[in-house]
Amino acid sequence: MPEFVRQLKAQDGGNIWLVGGAETFTMLLKAQLVDELIITIAPVLLGDGISLISTHLTDMPLELSKTRQLGQFVELTYKINY
Repeated sequence: MPEFVRQLKAQDGGNIWLVGGAETFTMLLKAQLVDELIITIAPVLLGDGISLISTHLTDMPLELSKTRQLGQFVELTYKINY
C-alpha cells in the first residue's frame, strides 16, 4: 500500500482522499505519506464507533492550519509534522 501511494503522489493531480480504515491510515502515517489531516466534528455523541487510528502509533505532533464552520459542523485541518 505505501508504494502505491508513493506512485500516486508522484503523479500530477490533486489530493488523495482517504476515508475510514484505521489500519490503512496508520500504515500511511508511519510511512510519512500523509501531509494533512482534516477532521470534521458533528454535533452528535456516539456511543460506539470506528477508531481513527490503530493503537500501534506513537504520539505525532500536529499543527492546526485551518478551521471552518459548516452549519453545525466544524472542520479542523492539521498539518502533520514528522
